[in-house]
Amino acid sequence: MSIIPRELLGNWRILRKNISKFIRLRIYEKFSLHQCMYKLKISDFQFLSAFCIPGTNRNLLERWIYWLFASIVVPLLQANFYVTESEHGKLQVFFYEKSVWEKLMKTSIGCLKDECYRLVNVASVKQIVSCRRFGFSRVRFRPKANGIRPLANLKSSSRLQFSHTVKEFKAVNVVLQDLHAALKDVQMKIPETLGSSVFSYNDVHRNFRNFLSRVKNGSSTLPSVYMVVADVQKAYDSINQDKLLHLMKDVIVDDHLLHQTHQIIASSRHFQVLPCINLCKQFRSHAQNRSSHSVVVDQGRSRTAAKADLHFNLQQHVKNN
Repeated sequence: MSIIPRELLGNWRILRKNISKFIRLRIYEKFSLHQCMYKLKISDFQFLSAFCIPGTNRNLLERWIYWLFASIVVPLLQANFYVTESEHGKLQVFFYEKSVWEKLMKTSIGCLKDECYRLVNVASVKQIVSCRRFGFSRVRFRPKANGIRPLANLKSSSRLQFSHTVKEFKAVNVVLQDLHAALKDVQMKIPETLGSSVFSYNDVHRNFRNFLSRVKNGSSTLPSVYMVVADVQKAYDSINQDKLLHLMKDVIVDDHLLHQTHQIIASSRHFQVLPCINLCKQFRSHAQNRSSHSVVVDQGRSRTAAKADLHFNLQQHVKNN
Protein backbone atom coordinates (compact mmCIF):
# COMPACT_ATOMS: atom_id res chain seq x y z
CA MET A 1 0.00 0.00 0.00
CA SER A 2 2.37 2.71 -1.28
CA ILE A 3 -0.31 5.39 -1.02
CA ILE A 4 -0.03 5.22 2.77
CA PRO A 5 3.27 5.56 4.68
CA ARG A 6 4.42 2.28 6.15
CA GLU A 7 4.63 3.64 9.69
CA LEU A 8 0.90 4.44 9.64
CA LEU A 9 -0.06 0.80 9.08
CA GLY A 10 1.26 -0.61 12.36
CA ASN A 11 1.52 -4.39 12.27
CA TRP A 12 0.92 -4.89 8.55
CA ARG A 13 0.67 -8.68 8.81
CA ILE A 14 -2.25 -8.51 11.25
CA LEU A 15 -3.92 -5.61 9.45
CA ARG A 16 -3.68 -7.50 6.16
CA LYS A 17 -5.41 -10.50 7.75
CA ASN A 18 -8.24 -8.28 8.95
CA ILE A 19 -8.62 -6.77 5.48
CA SER A 20 -8.67 -10.27 4.01
CA LYS A 21 -11.46 -11.30 6.40
CA PHE A 22 -13.40 -8.18 5.40
CA ILE A 23 -13.10 -9.01 1.69
CA ARG A 24 -14.21 -12.61 2.29
CA LEU A 25 -17.47 -11.60 3.96
CA ARG A 26 -20.59 -13.34 2.70
CA ILE A 27 -23.86 -11.65 1.76
CA TYR A 28 -25.68 -10.07 4.75
CA GLU A 29 -22.64 -10.50 7.04
CA LYS A 30 -21.39 -7.45 8.92
CA PHE A 31 -17.88 -6.42 9.92
CA SER A 32 -17.56 -4.36 13.07
CA LEU A 33 -14.85 -1.88 13.97
CA HIS A 34 -13.72 -4.32 16.65
CA GLN A 35 -13.08 -6.91 13.93
CA CYS A 36 -11.18 -4.34 11.86
CA MET A 37 -8.89 -3.73 14.84
CA TYR A 38 -8.56 -7.35 15.95
CA LYS A 39 -5.11 -7.97 17.54
CA LEU A 40 -3.86 -4.49 16.58
CA LYS A 41 -1.91 -2.82 19.40
CA ILE A 42 -1.43 0.88 20.04
CA SER A 43 2.30 0.26 20.47
CA ASP A 44 2.48 -0.87 16.81
CA PHE A 45 1.66 2.67 15.66
CA GLN A 46 4.56 5.03 16.33
CA PHE A 47 2.62 8.21 15.56
CA LEU A 48 0.39 7.55 18.60
CA SER A 49 3.31 7.67 21.05
CA ALA A 50 3.13 11.48 21.14
CA PHE A 51 -0.23 11.36 22.91
CA CYS A 52 -0.14 10.53 26.60
CA ILE A 53 -3.70 11.42 27.61
CA PRO A 54 -5.52 8.24 28.77
CA GLY A 55 -8.03 7.06 26.17
CA THR A 56 -6.84 9.44 23.47
CA ASN A 57 -4.56 6.92 21.78
CA ARG A 58 -7.31 4.31 21.59
CA ASN A 59 -9.80 6.80 20.22
CA LEU A 60 -7.38 8.01 17.54
CA LEU A 61 -6.54 4.44 16.53
CA GLU A 62 -10.24 3.59 16.14
CA ARG A 63 -10.82 6.67 14.00
CA TRP A 64 -7.76 5.92 11.87
CA ILE A 65 -8.68 2.26 11.22
CA TYR A 66 -12.28 3.21 10.44
CA TRP A 67 -11.09 5.82 7.94
CA LEU A 68 -8.65 3.33 6.41
CA PHE A 69 -11.38 0.78 5.70
CA ALA A 70 -14.08 3.28 4.69
CA SER A 71 -11.97 5.65 2.59
CA ILE A 72 -9.19 3.43 1.22
CA VAL A 73 -10.09 -0.27 1.22
CA VAL A 74 -13.72 0.02 0.07
CA PRO A 75 -13.10 2.65 -2.67
CA LEU A 76 -10.18 0.59 -4.02
CA LEU A 77 -12.44 -2.45 -4.31
CA GLN A 78 -15.18 -0.40 -5.96
CA ALA A 79 -12.75 1.13 -8.44
CA ASN A 80 -11.20 -2.15 -9.57
CA PHE A 81 -13.85 -4.84 -9.16
CA TYR A 82 -17.51 -5.47 -9.84
CA VAL A 83 -18.81 -7.15 -6.68
CA THR A 84 -21.83 -9.41 -6.97
CA GLU A 85 -23.42 -12.66 -5.85
CA SER A 86 -23.79 -15.73 -8.04
CA GLU A 87 -26.52 -18.32 -8.48
CA HIS A 88 -24.13 -21.22 -7.93
CA GLY A 89 -22.29 -19.62 -5.00
CA LYS A 90 -25.23 -19.32 -2.59
CA LEU A 91 -24.26 -16.49 -0.19
CA GLN A 92 -20.68 -16.16 -1.40
CA VAL A 93 -19.52 -12.82 -2.86
CA PHE A 94 -17.57 -12.77 -6.13
CA PHE A 95 -15.14 -10.13 -7.40
CA TYR A 96 -14.79 -9.58 -11.15
CA GLU A 97 -12.16 -7.27 -12.59
CA LYS A 98 -13.86 -4.31 -14.24
CA SER A 99 -12.34 -5.09 -17.66
CA VAL A 100 -13.51 -8.73 -17.50
CA TRP A 101 -16.99 -7.73 -16.35
CA GLU A 102 -17.35 -5.18 -19.16
CA LYS A 103 -16.64 -7.91 -21.73
CA LEU A 104 -19.26 -10.15 -20.11
CA MET A 105 -21.74 -7.27 -20.08
CA LYS A 106 -21.26 -6.48 -23.77
CA THR A 107 -21.81 -10.12 -24.72
CA SER A 108 -24.90 -10.39 -22.51
CA ILE A 109 -26.44 -7.15 -23.79
CA GLY A 110 -25.90 -8.36 -27.35
CA CYS A 111 -27.80 -11.56 -26.50
CA LEU A 112 -30.64 -9.54 -24.95
CA LYS A 113 -31.06 -7.57 -28.17
CA ASP A 114 -31.44 -10.84 -30.06
CA GLU A 115 -34.06 -12.21 -27.66
CA CYS A 116 -36.68 -10.26 -25.71
CA TYR A 117 -35.27 -6.71 -25.51
CA ARG A 118 -34.91 -4.00 -28.12
CA LEU A 119 -33.29 -0.59 -28.28
CA VAL A 120 -35.60 2.41 -28.30
CA ASN A 121 -34.81 6.01 -29.14
CA VAL A 122 -35.48 9.02 -26.94
CA ALA A 123 -38.69 9.92 -28.79
CA SER A 124 -40.13 6.45 -28.14
CA VAL A 125 -39.18 6.62 -24.46
CA LYS A 126 -40.92 9.99 -24.10
CA GLN A 127 -44.04 8.65 -25.74
CA ILE A 128 -44.15 5.57 -23.51
CA VAL A 129 -43.65 7.31 -20.14
CA SER A 130 -45.84 10.31 -20.97
CA CYS A 131 -49.03 8.32 -20.41
CA ARG A 132 -48.14 6.29 -17.31
CA ARG A 133 -46.96 6.75 -13.73
CA PHE A 134 -43.95 4.39 -13.65
CA GLY A 135 -40.70 4.43 -15.58
CA PHE A 136 -38.64 1.41 -16.58
CA SER A 137 -37.29 -1.46 -14.53
CA ARG A 138 -33.53 -1.63 -14.09
CA VAL A 139 -31.71 -4.68 -15.40
CA ARG A 140 -28.66 -6.10 -13.70
CA PHE A 141 -26.75 -9.28 -14.42
CA ARG A 142 -26.02 -12.15 -12.05
CA PRO A 143 -23.46 -14.82 -12.98
CA LYS A 144 -24.57 -18.44 -13.10
CA ALA A 145 -22.77 -21.71 -13.80
CA ASN A 146 -22.91 -21.44 -17.59
CA GLY A 147 -23.50 -17.77 -18.30
CA ILE A 148 -25.17 -14.65 -16.94
CA ARG A 149 -28.81 -14.22 -15.96
CA PRO A 150 -30.50 -10.82 -16.48
CA LEU A 151 -32.59 -9.68 -13.50
CA ALA A 152 -35.14 -6.88 -13.69
CA ASN A 153 -35.35 -4.74 -10.55
CA LEU A 154 -38.96 -3.58 -10.15
CA LYS A 155 -38.55 -2.15 -6.63
CA SER A 156 -36.54 0.99 -7.33
CA SER A 157 -37.79 4.26 -8.76
CA SER A 158 -36.26 5.60 -11.95
CA ARG A 159 -35.06 8.97 -13.24
CA LEU A 160 -35.01 9.90 -16.91
CA GLN A 161 -33.40 13.00 -18.38
CA PHE A 162 -34.93 14.68 -21.40
CA SER A 163 -32.91 17.65 -22.67
CA HIS A 164 -32.40 19.74 -19.53
CA THR A 165 -35.31 18.25 -17.60
CA VAL A 166 -35.06 15.33 -15.18
CA LYS A 167 -38.29 13.46 -14.45
CA GLU A 168 -38.73 11.01 -11.60
CA PHE A 169 -41.05 8.02 -11.87
CA LYS A 170 -42.46 5.65 -9.30
CA ALA A 171 -41.17 2.10 -9.01
CA VAL A 172 -43.01 -0.47 -11.10
CA ASN A 173 -44.02 -2.49 -8.04
CA VAL A 174 -45.52 0.59 -6.38
CA VAL A 175 -47.85 1.22 -9.32
CA LEU A 176 -48.70 -2.48 -9.64
CA GLN A 177 -49.79 -2.70 -5.98
CA ASP A 178 -53.38 -1.94 -7.00
CA LEU A 179 -53.31 -4.77 -9.53
CA HIS A 180 -51.91 -7.15 -6.92
CA ALA A 181 -54.62 -6.16 -4.43
CA ALA A 182 -57.29 -6.65 -7.10
CA LEU A 183 -56.00 -10.15 -7.87
CA LYS A 184 -56.01 -10.97 -4.15
CA ASP A 185 -59.61 -9.76 -4.09
CA VAL A 186 -60.47 -12.12 -6.95
CA GLN A 187 -58.66 -14.98 -5.22
CA MET A 188 -60.71 -14.53 -2.05
CA LYS A 189 -64.06 -14.05 -3.78
CA ILE A 190 -63.75 -16.46 -6.73
CA PRO A 191 -60.70 -18.67 -6.06
CA GLU A 192 -61.43 -20.99 -8.99
CA THR A 193 -60.86 -18.09 -11.41
CA LEU A 194 -57.09 -18.13 -10.81
CA GLY A 195 -56.82 -21.91 -10.84
CA SER A 196 -53.55 -23.09 -9.29
CA SER A 197 -51.99 -19.61 -9.17
CA VAL A 198 -50.34 -18.69 -5.86
CA PHE A 199 -49.04 -15.40 -4.45
CA SER A 200 -46.54 -16.64 -1.89
CA TYR A 201 -44.97 -19.68 -0.27
CA ASN A 202 -47.76 -19.54 2.29
CA ASP A 203 -50.25 -20.25 -0.50
CA VAL A 204 -48.08 -23.14 -1.69
CA HIS A 205 -48.04 -24.60 1.83
CA ARG A 206 -51.80 -24.14 2.18
CA ASN A 207 -52.54 -25.93 -1.10
CA PHE A 208 -50.08 -28.72 -0.33
CA ARG A 209 -51.53 -29.20 3.16
CA ASN A 210 -55.06 -29.48 1.73
CA PHE A 211 -53.81 -31.96 -0.87
CA LEU A 212 -52.21 -34.16 1.78
CA SER A 213 -55.41 -34.07 3.86
CA ARG A 214 -57.45 -35.26 0.89
CA VAL A 215 -54.94 -38.04 0.16
CA LYS A 216 -54.90 -39.26 3.77
CA ASN A 217 -58.68 -39.12 4.22
CA GLY A 218 -59.47 -40.79 0.91
CA SER A 219 -57.40 -43.93 1.38
CA SER A 220 -56.76 -46.40 4.17
CA THR A 221 -53.14 -46.75 3.07
CA LEU A 222 -50.96 -43.82 2.16
CA PRO A 223 -50.19 -44.03 -1.57
CA SER A 224 -46.79 -43.28 -3.03
CA VAL A 225 -46.39 -39.57 -3.74
CA TYR A 226 -43.69 -38.33 -6.09
CA MET A 227 -42.45 -34.75 -6.14
CA VAL A 228 -40.92 -33.49 -9.36
CA VAL A 229 -38.76 -30.37 -9.44
CA ALA A 230 -38.31 -28.99 -12.94
CA ASP A 231 -36.64 -25.92 -14.38
CA VAL A 232 -38.33 -24.65 -17.53
CA GLN A 233 -35.79 -23.00 -19.80
CA LYS A 234 -36.68 -19.35 -20.47
CA ALA A 235 -40.07 -19.90 -18.85
CA TYR A 236 -41.12 -16.26 -18.67
CA ASP A 237 -39.57 -15.32 -22.01
CA SER A 238 -41.64 -17.98 -23.77
CA ILE A 239 -45.01 -16.75 -22.45
CA ASN A 240 -47.38 -15.50 -25.14
CA GLN A 241 -47.86 -11.95 -23.88
CA ASP A 242 -50.97 -11.23 -25.97
CA LYS A 243 -52.62 -14.42 -24.70
CA LEU A 244 -51.74 -13.49 -21.12
CA LEU A 245 -53.34 -10.05 -21.45
CA HIS A 246 -56.43 -11.60 -23.06
CA LEU A 247 -56.80 -14.06 -20.17
CA MET A 248 -56.53 -11.26 -17.61
CA LYS A 249 -59.55 -9.53 -19.17
CA ASP A 250 -61.63 -12.50 -18.03
CA VAL A 251 -60.12 -12.33 -14.53
CA ILE A 252 -60.49 -8.62 -13.75
CA VAL A 253 -64.00 -7.77 -14.92
CA ASP A 254 -65.03 -5.15 -12.33
CA ASP A 255 -63.70 -2.10 -10.54
CA HIS A 256 -62.21 -2.92 -7.14
CA LEU A 257 -62.54 -1.09 -3.83
CA LEU A 258 -59.00 -1.35 -2.53
CA HIS A 259 -58.80 0.86 0.52
CA GLN A 260 -61.27 2.04 3.13
CA THR A 261 -60.09 3.67 6.34
CA HIS A 262 -61.47 2.73 9.75
CA GLN A 263 -60.31 3.47 13.26
CA ILE A 264 -61.01 1.18 16.20
CA ILE A 265 -61.03 2.75 19.65
CA ALA A 266 -60.77 0.30 22.55
CA SER A 267 -59.31 0.15 26.03
CA SER A 268 -55.98 -1.64 26.32
CA ARG A 269 -57.36 -4.50 28.42
CA HIS A 270 -59.71 -5.49 25.62
CA PHE A 271 -57.04 -5.65 22.91
CA GLN A 272 -57.15 -8.86 20.89
CA VAL A 273 -55.09 -10.34 18.08
CA LEU A 274 -57.43 -10.57 15.08
CA PRO A 275 -56.95 -12.03 11.60
CA CYS A 276 -56.08 -9.63 8.79
CA ILE A 277 -59.23 -8.54 6.92
CA ASN A 278 -58.54 -7.22 3.44
CA LEU A 279 -62.01 -6.67 2.03
CA CYS A 280 -64.31 -3.94 3.28
CA LYS A 281 -67.50 -6.03 3.27
CA GLN A 282 -65.84 -8.70 5.36
CA PHE A 283 -64.51 -6.01 7.69
CA ARG A 284 -68.03 -4.70 8.38
CA SER A 285 -69.43 -8.12 9.26
CA HIS A 286 -66.29 -8.92 11.24
CA ALA A 287 -66.54 -5.67 13.20
CA GLN A 288 -70.19 -6.31 14.09
CA ASN A 289 -69.34 -9.68 15.61
CA ARG A 290 -66.00 -8.89 17.26
CA SER A 291 -66.06 -5.20 18.23
CA SER A 292 -67.43 -5.43 21.76
CA HIS A 293 -65.82 -2.98 24.19
CA SER A 294 -64.72 -0.84 21.23
CA VAL A 295 -65.97 1.81 18.83
CA VAL A 296 -65.46 1.47 15.07
CA VAL A 297 -65.28 4.84 13.30
CA ASP A 298 -65.55 5.08 9.52
CA GLN A 299 -62.98 7.69 8.48
CA GLY A 300 -64.87 8.41 5.26
CA ARG A 301 -61.86 7.78 3.03
CA SER A 302 -61.85 5.10 0.36
CA ARG A 303 -60.08 4.42 -2.92
CA THR A 304 -61.30 2.45 -5.91
CA ALA A 305 -59.18 1.08 -8.75
CA ALA A 306 -60.89 1.24 -12.12
CA LYS A 307 -60.81 -1.87 -14.28
CA ALA A 308 -59.49 0.12 -17.25
CA ASP A 309 -56.56 1.48 -15.20
CA LEU A 310 -55.64 -1.98 -13.94
CA HIS A 311 -55.58 -3.44 -17.44
CA PHE A 312 -53.64 -0.45 -18.77
CA ASN A 313 -50.92 -0.75 -16.11
CA LEU A 314 -50.63 -4.48 -16.75
CA GLN A 315 -50.37 -3.95 -20.50
CA GLN A 316 -47.68 -1.29 -20.04
CA HIS A 317 -45.72 -3.51 -17.65
CA VAL A 318 -45.84 -6.57 -19.92
CA LYS A 319 -45.35 -4.85 -23.27
CA ASN A 320 -43.34 -1.68 -22.57
CA ASN A 321 -41.00 -2.43 -19.70
